[in-house]
Amino acid sequence: MSHTEKDRNWLTYILLLCTTTFWGGSFVLTKQLLDVASPVTIIFLRMVIASVVFSIITLVLYKDSCLMKGKDFWMMVAVAFFEPFLYFLCETYSIKYSDPTVVAILIATIPMFIMIMSYFTEHEKIGRINRIGTLIAFVGIFVMLIPSLGNVSFNGWGIVLGFGAVLSAVGYTYFINKLPEKYNSLVIITWQNLLGAIFFAPLFFFGQNSQVLHSEITALMQPANLTLLFILAIACSALAFMFYLHGIRHIGMTKTSIFTNLIPVATAILAFFIVGEEFPPVKILGIAIVIVGVFMVQKK
Repeated sequence: MSHTEKDRNWLTYILLLCTTTFWGGSFVLTKQLLDVASPVTIIFLRMVIASVVFSIITLVLYKDSCLMKGKDFWMMVAVAFFEPFLYFLCETYSIKYSDPTVVAILIATIPMFIMIMSYFTEHEKIGRINRIGTLIAFVGIFVMLIPSLGNVSFNGWGIVLGFGAVLSAVGYTYFINKLPEKYNSLVIITWQNLLGAIFFAPLFFFGQNSQVLHSEITALMQPANLTLLFILAIACSALAFMFYLHGIRHIGMTKTSIFTNLIPVATAILAFFIVGEEFPPVKILGIAIVIVGVFMVQKK
């Protein structure tokens, strides 16, 4: 591996760590906004803000290459349909019908399914140590969640929807990997948010009580809440996905997707510092196991 390639890989890893931090922090920030607004309202406004901000930037920087036509456009529609739209719906309603701990364990299987998909569709080389690392990272998530397993309740529909979220993430990764590299990641993520907002618009405008919706928007316009909404839009709905796409293009789907298992790690650490959540030794052990697994997946 050349010195330049090593530097490029290190940049990729730094960006992916930023991605996991942004997505991990999104749970902490969203939890605060859920006191004043519904999940649909929050996610729709996140995407609208991201669409407006990044559309302006895209038109300035890539006005000659920002349009997608034919097959590329429909692949982009599939990307946005799988995530954020379908993934969000499945994950949200899975948590509604089942225990969040069960959902978290199901979500932790995403790298395993992406590894299988990449092997069969892209013939991506996956060594034995990579497979073991993926399994170890999953075990780490399970260990982190041990304190929450005592009162876990299982629900059939919750589990089905949880797997729906997993398959949505796999579909998203497959289609976004298929988009030609001639499209800059900024262009792709701008389209993803714009189309995602279109998918969510009927739920936002017609799926909620108008008076409740008005009160939610009023509450979200408060400076503190609006600041959180902008952070979620810029960092979590746009930059994080751009960095994730950068990872897919430079180190492959399997090595990139395993970083999603660091999201609960980032959430736990940020929740400890921001809202003072407990940080028992078993959670520290789980975090250590996840990190070991992620390192193993990066090995050749």
